Amino acid sequence: MLIRCAWCQRIMGDKPPYGGKYDKDITDGICNDCLAKYFPSVYAKVEALKVSEQDRYPDYRLNE
Repeated sequence: MLIRCAWCQRIMGDKPPYGGKYDKDITDGICNDCLAKYFPSVYAKVEALKVSEQDRYPDYRLNE
């Protein structure tokens, strides 16, 4: 499954199940750029806690 930002539509990475018929299915998340732009108070808390995109999506393989 592919994970993409629901706001900017950027493909952020992928998540299990890998391959097979689910390879092109899409699930939504939110990237740090859109989190900062649309939810600044949440982004401030995420930054204060030093939580990365990978920390927010631990089971996903995120693109660098």
